[in-house]
Formats: sequence, structure tokens, C-alpha cells
Amino acid sequence: MSKLTGFTLLECCTCLSILTISSCLALPLINALERGQLEQDANNIRAAITMARTKALTTSTKTTVCCLDSTNACTETWHNAVSTFLDLNANRVLDQNEQILNVTQWSPKTQIQWRGMGTKGALHFSAAGITQVSNGTLQLQRAGHTINIIVNRQGRVRQVSVPNR
Repeated sequence: MSKLTGFTLLECCTCLSILTISSCLALPLINALERGQLEQDANNIRAAITMARTKALTTSTKTTVCCLDSTNACTETWHNAVSTFLDLNANRVLDQNEQILNVTQWSPKTQIQWRGMGTKGALHFSAAGITQVSNGTLQLQRAGHTINIIVNRQGRVRQVSVPNR
């Protein structure tokens, strides 16, 4: 007579409850990791904007922050990399005689939308470190979390976390 081997109902229920508890503990951790990555992306972009304003002020040179297309012109959509460059003729195009100061990349899961300051999708600082138009907001979104980076007309930058809905 052969002996049958297998799991009892009690063993299966114990394993199932351990898996359930583990997954319940993992969800907040994953949520915190997504939030942390979004905050890191926001801090990097905020630093690029602040650096552009500081460079404009210290060198009395116009600077631009935007995403560049294949022709080195600013695009309206913000995708995986933002460039900061000296924009001597204020045309929002990286010309051959203009220096690129910084390229900031962010996680592909982070979506960014620019609203305000004209329709060109670029943030432009004059030699005095101010923008020439009204307020603008960069909205960063990832996994249900939102952070707004707000730039006022004087060029000051602040960051606001939007509560989850």
C-alpha cells in the first residue's frame, strides 16, 4: 500500500494567510518608493530651473530651460530630458554659439506637463533672472501622486505636493 503525500487544509490556509499579510505590507512600500522617485525627479528639475535663474543673474545672460527636439529647438511637450542653456538671442533654440549648461533626465514613469508662460513650452529667464510673462507650473505625475513646481514672474521657484484623491 502506497502512502499519499500532500498538504493539509491547515497548511494551505497558513501559507495563504502569510502571502496575504506579506502583500498587504508590500503595497505601502511600493507606494512610498513611487512617491520617493517622483520627489527625486521634482527636486532634480527644480534644481535645473534654479541653476538657470542663478546663471542668468550671475552672468547677465539669458537662459532657457526646455526639452529640445532633433533640431535643438524647444518643444511644447516635456519628455525624458530637459536642457538648460545660455540663450543669447532669446530664440529658444540651442544655436552653435550657445553653451548647454545642464541636461536633467527623469524616470520614464514620471509624466510632466508644462502650463503657462506662453505656448512654446520653454521657461526663459532674462539677464535679470526674471521671466517675461506670467506664472507657470510644471506638473509631475507618477502612480497617482502629483507634485507641482511653480515658477513666478520674478523667477522664484516653489514646490507643492498635491494630496492624493
